[in-house]
Amino acid sequence: MVVPSAVLGTFMTSLPGSDEEILPPVLVLAGESGCGKSTLVAHWLKQITSSYPQIITIPHFVGCDSGSSDIANFMRRCTSELRLQYLDSDVDDVTDNQDLCDFARVTEAFRAAISLGPSVIVLDGADHLGHALDVAAFKVKEMEWLPVSVPVSCRIIVTTTRADITYRALSQRRDAYCIDVPRLFDVRGKNDLLKEYVGSNYKFLDAARLSKITSSTLAHLPLFYVALACELRVLGAHKNSDRLLESYVHASTLFDLWSLIFRRWTHDYGWLRPAVSRSPVPAIKTQVSRDRMNSGWVADVLRLFALSREGLSESEALGALQVMGYMKNYQVTNAHWEMFRLIAEHALIELPSGLLTFPHQSLRGTVEIALLGNLTSPSQERAVSPAFQESWERQKQQGHTVLSSFFSKQPSSGRVVDELPWQLNMSGNMEALSKTLCEPRVFLRFVSSRSEQRRKIDLLSYWSILKRANRKPEEILYQMAAKAEERLHNESMELPEREIGSASSKTKEYSAVDELCRKESDENFSQLEVALIFCFSGKFLAENGHDVMAHNLLLNAYKMAYPVVSVKDIYLMCDIQESLGSLYLKLSEMSKAMVWFNGALKSAGEMTRVPDTFEHAAMIGRLLNHIALCQLPSHVALPPEVQGRSRPSTRGGRVKTPSTGKERTEETGSDNVGGIWMKR
Repeated sequence: MVVPSAVLGTFMTSLPGSDEEILPPVLVLAGESGCGKSTLVAHWLKQITSSYPQIITIPHFVGCDSGSSDIANFMRRCTSELRLQYLDSDVDDVTDNQDLCDFARVTEAFRAAISLGPSVIVLDGADHLGHALDVAAFKVKEMEWLPVSVPVSCRIIVTTTRADITYRALSQRRDAYCIDVPRLFDVRGKNDLLKEYVGSNYKFLDAARLSKITSSTLAHLPLFYVALACELRVLGAHKNSDRLLESYVHASTLFDLWSLIFRRWTHDYGWLRPAVSRSPVPAIKTQVSRDRMNSGWVADVLRLFALSREGLSESEALGALQVMGYMKNYQVTNAHWEMFRLIAEHALIELPSGLLTFPHQSLRGTVEIALLGNLTSPSQERAVSPAFQESWERQKQQGHTVLSSFFSKQPSSGRVVDELPWQLNMSGNMEALSKTLCEPRVFLRFVSSRSEQRRKIDLLSYWSILKRANRKPEEILYQMAAKAEERLHNESMELPEREIGSASSKTKEYSAVDELCRKESDENFSQLEVALIFCFSGKFLAENGHDVMAHNLLLNAYKMAYPVVSVKDIYLMCDIQESLGSLYLKLSEMSKAMVWFNGALKSAGEMTRVPDTFEHAAMIGRLLNHIALCQLPSHVALPPEVQGRSRPSTRGGRVKTPSTGKERTEETGSDNVGGIWMKR
């Protein structure tokens, strides 16, 4: 690793602002899988962050979760972090759904962001990139999303393999410098690696065994020693240790090596679940091998890790095994689980979130091919077809069904929102997916959090999938809001006037959205919570062109939330008023839009306590901009960005505009639409 380390060191000292000669801004590390590219880059990142703390570094490791292979997610993250660093703002100015799902706009924002100031961006595992939005994987790998010339203030490090499209595309760039990660030929270096990973058990290896290991076909790959270390630490007392070691050192590929290791784990530590189980989910059995070597709970839990979106925690993995039928006398106990964690110490990595996942693509690929019979590219997400004609599709469908069944029974949380809809989509269960997305607790977690832009992108993706499956999610969402109102009226949840008046002095630990998301499915809603459901449902429907439904929901949200009592409620009122104004602006109803925008502006001015001054100022600026647009003369065309966001209604005709004074009063709720009246 001397040559790559030296180049990376030079690359570090030639950053913008230094006196050294500046290297090309794009550095490409090429080498076969398992040669240590990721480890080398991770070690160098530690050095640069300590030596140059003023320079922002953004590492991205493809394969850490299912979304990491989407280059659009990577570009959005870079854009957000660079804007926060150099513009001191993480406020997302992308308010249109088309901006979130348009690859060209995401690329444009990324190119602008990398020119803001000095930065180091690492893209590890570019050879595993998959499709992004509407762009095919091979187009993504052509690297055309990079600017023609990367700014000198930005340094980009990419790791890939020589056989991949990404290497060919990057090697043809004038601003790229490519080096090959050399093979490990030094015998002393091989022994040092083995000693580091095996630990104290190294002293039990005699010269003959060391010679076999260091002369193996895979001995030039550091990952070979990582995989072998898992076994050498536990093979001492194994009756067939010499035979197993012989099979390991004769493995010609990493796939063969991991396959042999997984077979031993399953044979020595696993057991089959009962033949007749009450579990509604059928057992997952591989089509590659018909013996019991690839069956049992160890093989099953490896399959579940591979089929999860971001990995599984210990409790989630054990719970999913119970769903499969490993219960009572067949239950996986904590002792058995700890044994599994011991032998798989280097095969599973625990993320800061507590989730366990595979640290390298070779592991995931081996599970998908050897245990799931999946012969497609591991970096591609492919929803299971309804027919399940292929054997590997049936295997994956059963695994996704297990995980969706487990997560559907868990309390509402961000983790469930991230995993459950994805599992339902991958299993092809469109009916359950549409019902899950339109559950109030789930829907609000998707659309309410501005810090989780990925969730809104996920929702738009699921929405598009349901549309293509001839579902009507907009009608289900509209019915969800109607049912929420029925639950309110049936239980008479309105507070007495004296309680409303005193509520303004209360300081709530959680926001109204958090409280709603924490409720059980059978709990009642308060009036404010129903208003929240109306508001977010109406906004989302308006953004997706369902103007009539959105108009009704937003008006009802205003009527529900009018008696506000706290700062958070006032923000909700401003949001509703601004959304109604934007809807009328899109429909070219300028007078109506003016009423609602002025009302939102007056409401914002009446706030006595502002938790986020920057967001408050941004909101006022946005409202003033809307008001200015409404005041343009009729012969002046609206700016292109405003016209571009206007969409035709999904139904014939336009939203009914009240013409009489009575209708106008009923629409706005009262003459106080321009302000927020608070009880003293």
